[in-house]
Amino acid sequence: MVLVTLAGWVLPMHAAAAEQAAVKVTAIEIRGNKRIELPAIAGRLTLKPGDPYTPENVRGQIKILYETGFFEDVQVETESGRDGVALAFLVREKPFITEIVFDGNKELSDDKLKEKITIKSQAFLDQPQAKESAEKIRLAYQGNGYFNCQVIPVVQTLDEDRKRLTFFVKEGDKARVKTVNFDGLHAVTKNEMFNVMATREWIPWYGLVTQLKVPSFFSDAGVLKREEMNNDVERIKEILLNKGYLNARVGLPTVELSDDKKWFVVTYAVTEGEPFTIGEIGFRGNTVFEDPELRQGLKIKEGEIFQRQKLRDEITRLNDLYGSKGYSFADVSPNVIPNMEDRTATIILTIKEGEMMRIRQININGNEKTKDNVIRREIRVDEQDVIDTPSLKRSFQRLNNLNFFETVEILPAQ
Repeated sequence: MVLVTLAGWVLPMHAAAAEQAAVKVTAIEIRGNKRIELPAIAGRLTLKPGDPYTPENVRGQIKILYETGFFEDVQVETESGRDGVALAFLVREKPFITEIVFDGNKELSDDKLKEKITIKSQAFLDQPQAKESAEKIRLAYQGNGYFNCQVIPVVQTLDEDRKRLTFFVKEGDKARVKTVNFDGLHAVTKNEMFNVMATREWIPWYGLVTQLKVPSFFSDAGVLKREEMNNDVERIKEILLNKGYLNARVGLPTVELSDDKKWFVVTYAVTEGEPFTIGEIGFRGNTVFEDPELRQGLKIKEGEIFQRQKLRDEITRLNDLYGSKGYSFADVSPNVIPNMEDRTATIILTIKEGEMMRIRQININGNEKTKDNVIRREIRVDEQDVIDTPSLKRSFQRLNNLNFFETVEILPAQ
């Protein structure tokens, strides 16, 4: 009896499923749209009249409508008839943003903030994109030291068809550098470092400095600029290299923000090593000048503390020396070889002399009011002369000193 009864219940279920499978979609209607035209919506739907009606098919169409990005709500109504089921999709469009404005921003201009956001006007509101844009504004403020900044996007109704998206900005106080630490630094004082660094500690009279409009060297004290902070790594290295510390290492700075988000502590980890003196100085590749000629006027001396700036000055001197003889494209490359045992640095200066150059012709361009002869009398070289780099530099300076021109350039031509 039990088996017969179960079989009796199962048979109608199969019959019902078969009957449901035979139900067709008789019509599809879309209601509630204002800006989006019906063909643009209907064209997205994959379900057509005559297709089988199933709950899965209907859910798939609702998903498609949401994925268009036009609607914030989609509902469906069904009406059963003799021939099947008629569907009506009830849509509510997202707010259409006609303008985007900013409120409360003083440190960063509207134009600067517009460059940061990804959401655009004359489009339907995309809530995730609005939140993303608010975060980008907040990060832009962080980049300028405002770590307490808050940004809230709000949609405001202008009329039935127009909405305004306003980013309300609460900037908060600007965080400043309270302390700069140099772990492992002994050869140079903190004040010496601050003379060349962009990152410096905040000074209590910052407000007075700003009001007096003194140079930015002072008014920027305490401002955290991440790009400059990383550039300071090279500035610290440069100071140490100018004091003979060839093996000095400086790590990227670490930054700690106080709990109240008002103060930074910046720390540079420094490994100084030992100072080096200059050992042997040699020349390679020189044929125009003998070694003794090159050594005359040397700016670096054997036995003195190695200084990279002095080495650069020496390279400039040698280039000018070659330039005075017409070798304007001579190239001097230094090779510094440290000896760890006696802490001396051998310096080899390799010279690519190039060819002697002469001036074939002097052309003057860009002078609309000043006559050529006025310019030519300031030029310290003449046509057919061997190119003399120091004389070219003097010519450049004399032309600049006239104060007739915005820019002066002396360029080689074919």
